[in-house]
Amino acid sequence: MRTDILPILICISCKNSLEQKDGGAVCVGCGKKFVINSDGAIILQAAAPEEFSGTIGDPLVYKLKTIFKKYEGLYFILVRIAGALFVGEETGKTAFMHLPNESIIINLGSGPKIISERVINVDCFPFKGVSVVNDAAMIPFKDGSVDAVICECLLEHVTEPNAVVAEIERILKKGGLVYISIPFMDAYHSAPDDYYRWTTSGLRHMLRGFKEHKLRIGWGPTSTFVSATAHWLGMILSFGNKTLYQLGMLFFSVILSPLKLLDYGLKHYKFATNASVGYYFIGEKK
Repeated sequence: MRTDILPILICISCKNSLEQKDGGAVCVGCGKKFVINSDGAIILQAAAPEEFSGTIGDPLVYKLKTIFKKYEGLYFILVRIAGALFVGEETGKTAFMHLPNESIIINLGSGPKIISERVINVDCFPFKGVSVVNDAAMIPFKDGSVDAVICECLLEHVTEPNAVVAEIERILKKGGLVYISIPFMDAYHSAPDDYYRWTTSGLRHMLRGFKEHKLRIGWGPTSTFVSATAHWLGMILSFGNKTLYQLGMLFFSVILSPLKLLDYGLKHYKFATNASVGYYFIGEKK
């Protein structure tokens, strides 16, 4: 387990501090015990993927993503080909690399993505590279203990995004930084389910507790066109069969993928924000 994590973690039951003991972690308040797995991740509260299998709209795609997430490099290559193309100037990886080495930076809803050895991965699933396993609606860090939070493509997949934003604000130090990316005109995509979309106005309202540094296009209008077209063709050619629909959608997403390169130029067009797949926001806790 990373030595820089335990001093700032709290018990999800009583909010007291934790201490390492007998190969795990124990709350100093209520005595609740938490497992530290073989990868060094502390398991506070893990989600069970099987709970979602009967409710999601694209079960085949979800199963494929679950399989490929075990192989980080392959997974992100496939995401770039079949998914929207990120054309923004800054990612969660580049936004905070200027911070001092001792800064506490967490990647909330990280999945298997390892941004940097200095970034603490937090996810509700114990993927390889995740250091803290817990639900984002109750981030198990002390108030004002974190210098920066990265939250990429997570908020659309939680049932209470405002609660997650409030938690991010709580754990950040005064003047702490946040990088959040969200979808606007993106098609349904489970991980394990999909609930929300935001306009730029809606995003600013949700993040009103932060001083805005940047709000930019992350994925452009051509990605919107490719996604909508792939889903439309998959739907038409599926003859009502869910598996054929998903396979067709994936096929046309790959075939049309080169068109997304246009967004490196189109993102600068005046009205591009009105039809883009999504945005990213960089802000500072007020």
